[in-house]
Amino acid sequence: ALLMYYRQIRVHNYQWWWTTFAAGASSGIYIFLLSMSWLLFKSESHISGGTMILYTFWFAFTSLGVGLMTGFAGVASVVWFNKSLYSFIMHTQQTL
Repeated sequence: ALLMYYRQIRVHNYQWWWTTFAAGASSGIYIFLLSMSWLLFKSESHISGGTMILYTFWFAFTSLGVGLMTGFAGVASVVWFNKSLYSFIMHTQQTL
């Protein structure tokens, strides 16, 4: 998330919220794709349709929750980094 923030600020694009959220939330997408690959390639072939639908919705819900949590953590870490960097710069300018 910090690398996405740096990339956005470097090109003077100050709408970095969604890119840092997406960088953090990508772990939820990874979990969902990993669970679907297990369902398609590693599970036994005698799984019923209801079980498959229930499995898909359960992991979609879980992956959404993980994505929201890690996306929030990514944005919060960038906000904390931005605040500490700004306070450090202001503190060094006041001492000069």
